Amino acid sequence: MKEKRSWWKWTIGIILLLALCDDDDDPHRSCYEFGNGETRCFDDPLPEDQYCYIASETSVRCFDQPQSR
Repeated sequence: MKEKRSWWKWTIGIILLLALCDDDDDPHRSCYEFGNGETRCFDDPLPEDQYCYIASETSVRCFDQPQSR
């Protein structure tokens, strides 16, 4: 009998866990999509008046003018 009544507790717990662990809604991070379809998130926003490119796995470089590759 106890097993039948406790399923709703597990369901609510899982829903709450998923809602609290969702990284996409973190208001303290700024996420950007780059030209190759890759999305990167940073603690600080990138400069709006510059052109930014992925430099390595962990960094992005920004320039005053577009860079040709």
